[in-house]
Amino acid sequence: MIFPLAFGQNTADIVGVKAGDWVRYEVVNMGAQTIWRDLYDNALWIKVEVQNVSATNVAVRETKHLQDGKDRITTITYDLQSLDTAPAHFIPSIIISLNLEPGDVIEQCDIWTANGNWTNAQLTLNHTTLRNYSGMTREVNVLEFSQCLPYFEYTANLTHKCYWDKETGFMLERIEQMAFLGYDETYVSKVRLEIADTNLWEKEVQPFLNNSWSLAIVGLAVTAAVGTVITLKSLKNKENKTNVYARANLKKRSTHAQKKRKGSCR
Repeated sequence: MIFPLAFGQNTADIVGVKAGDWVRYEVVNMGAQTIWRDLYDNALWIKVEVQNVSATNVAVRETKHLQDGKDRITTITYDLQSLDTAPAHFIPSIIISLNLEPGDVIEQCDIWTANGNWTNAQLTLNHTTLRNYSGMTREVNVLEFSQCLPYFEYTANLTHKCYWDKETGFMLERIEQMAFLGYDETYVSKVRLEIADTNLWEKEVQPFLNNSWSLAIVGLAVTAAVGTVITLKSLKNKENKTNVYARANLKKRSTHAQKKRKGSCR
């Protein structure tokens, strides 16, 4: 369904995932429950695991963990070689081709126009940017667009934002918002699907002494420790000198007193 494959192109240039790769998403509802209910069955989290990769076909198992504690499991196969030109509403692929660029087509679906007609359109990536996910800064491909859609007797204005990891093609975040024309913000429905955990990468762990700030902190700590030692040593030397002077003065007064007593005897 994604990105036409040029003749003779290596499948390794298209597929960026392998069997065993997985991503677990947190589902966060931020408004009326309409989209949360329609898109995600009121799920609390969703886990997507790559089961098999064959040529440009990627089979995944999707597990939705529902509020009642039950899991709803679905198997989905994505064909990364070609677009699905059959009329369909916008359902973004969890996995797309790796290393796509702005302007590349990632979806073809029916879009409802303001005059009440449907038109089949190709959706292209808007831009590439850097975002932080699960402890890592990743380069992501972004798709953003809005559309109107009939929703029972209402007209809904939907805004879609999707972010895919450029290196692997795995979706990292999806934000959907729906507002009903003619109604206030009370009826706005918004939900975020965001990566919570994955085995696609390991979290960055900076070695303590390789960080410039850490070195600066260590340097300050050492300087403070040395300063403390010098101060204590100076105080000790001063105390020793004071004690020496005190003993010398005491001895001098004692000698003077003895001489005075001897003088009195005479």
